[in-house]
Amino acid sequence: MRGRIGSKGWRVVLRTLPVLLAGSGLGFSNPVPAAPGDLDPAFGIAGLVTTDFSGTEDQSGGSAVQADGKIVAVGSTLLAGQFGAKDFALARYLHDGSLDPAFGNGGRVTTHFPNSFFSIGTRVQIQADGKIVVAGYSDSGLMPPGSSDQQFALARYLPDGSLDPSFGDGGLVLTDFGPYYDFALALAIQPDGKIVAAGVSYAGISYIDPSAFALARYNADGSLDDGFGTGGKVTTAINDQTDVAWSIAIDTAGRLVVGGTVFVFDGAFGIARYLPDGSLDTSFGSGGSVIDGFADAGLVQAEIAALTLQPDGKIVAAGRATPGSGAEEFVVARYADDGSRDTGFGDGGVVDFSIGDADSEAYAVAIDRKGSILVAGQSGGFGFGTVTGMAISVDAAPLPAQFVLARLLGDGTPDAGFGNAGIVTTRFPGDDGIADVIGAIHPNASGILVSGLARTDNHAMSTYSSNADFALARYDDGYPIFADGFDGAATGIQPARAAMRHAPRRAAVAPARSEWRDFACALLCAYREPLSSLFRSTATPVRVSNASVSAQR
Repeated sequence: MRGRIGSKGWRVVLRTLPVLLAGSGLGFSNPVPAAPGDLDPAFGIAGLVTTDFSGTEDQSGGSAVQADGKIVAVGSTLLAGQFGAKDFALARYLHDGSLDPAFGNGGRVTTHFPNSFFSIGTRVQIQADGKIVVAGYSDSGLMPPGSSDQQFALARYLPDGSLDPSFGDGGLVLTDFGPYYDFALALAIQPDGKIVAAGVSYAGISYIDPSAFALARYNADGSLDDGFGTGGKVTTAINDQTDVAWSIAIDTAGRLVVGGTVFVFDGAFGIARYLPDGSLDTSFGSGGSVIDGFADAGLVQAEIAALTLQPDGKIVAAGRATPGSGAEEFVVARYADDGSRDTGFGDGGVVDFSIGDADSEAYAVAIDRKGSILVAGQSGGFGFGTVTGMAISVDAAPLPAQFVLARLLGDGTPDAGFGNAGIVTTRFPGDDGIADVIGAIHPNASGILVSGLARTDNHAMSTYSSNADFALARYDDGYPIFADGFDGAATGIQPARAAMRHAPRRAAVAPARSEWRDFACALLCAYREPLSSLFRSTATPVRVSNASVSAQR
């Protein structure tokens, strides 16, 4: 039986391995061993990638990793010269972060829904056959703010990025729940291939009007599944006020676990569990749902953004809340199978923590291959002020925004061996950017991939000309790197690729700022900040063009 290497011995192996590989002729020199939470130097430039579509506003809402390791990010792109008009946008990346030339046009795809003014992709999943399913929403073609008929919008793509003609109408599907706003904000694919989208349906033209969780299930051809709810659709008003579903997961029994925000005076976590036929599972919570405002933890204004399931079936939900007064904080809660809080996690089932003095919010949560809990989101950047019509003015300059990635152990305590006391922050460059926002997180054999958007203009939201790009970062998780694993954990990474994760960081040569319209996939230098200076930069990341990157590779 192969013996296990102790933690101290493992650290020695990690520090020695790159040197041995460098001497074996693989071409590595002056290797710098990676620590858990370090940006992966084999991805983009120093671990970061940004991608511009339109030269203005590109927002990424979700991402997925294919079986071959390629990364698909989805969102929307603002159409040039059209006030507020947007289309679905997708980009696919190779393992090293470069755009995949075999996908769409140079690695990117945009999709316009017929007769629509704007269409926004929010989530993506990869089918077992490699087809790509994107969910989001699309309007009826009226310009805002007069538009009041927005619908669930789904698109399915073949692996090369072309629309799948066997799905819906030429690859596109629209689903209407009512005459007002319907947004698909979460997506899952069942083991039988059926597709489930979840989100919100509003009962009026204002976002403060009553709303309900909304779910739709589709057959493989895009038609609604008559065996689910009523004609393939389900709506659930958890508290008869404003309920918005943000996340969905499928458990081993085929039940749908949906998490979102419900507003009871102020916000609360809301979780509903559905049986495979779309009816509420009355064995969960109160009649199939749970409302948790964390009053016992001294928190208010809680909002859930994401949830995931542990292998034991427990539910881990993440979002934000405010500790009575002060800045918003990350909040993570874990629930047992019956919907009750798991008191073996954190303090009474809840963990909350702040990132300096800035407002912070968790947007994504995942369980890694060691059972630790990864929580990712944003800190800083909340500088919005007065909203008048379609214009948003900034009342005060926001704190610089940054990605935040935290790793918690199974009991909710921070993993002290990850980053700085369990937390890593990463700032993308920009002009006091309003938001560096994480939308998805994927722990896998290559490390920890997070995706979202990086905004580089803190005033342009009022003019629909904001500079915002798709943004990705990949971090070293510190786990074994060989396929057979020193501790028996399978990772699937070949030794040469594993060595690249511990290769020296490459210096980026920054040319003049490229034109946004060129849709350059800019690769950025960044750093990991200590907790004592979360909002102080000691290095200046730079934007480089594809041409410069190609020359270095």
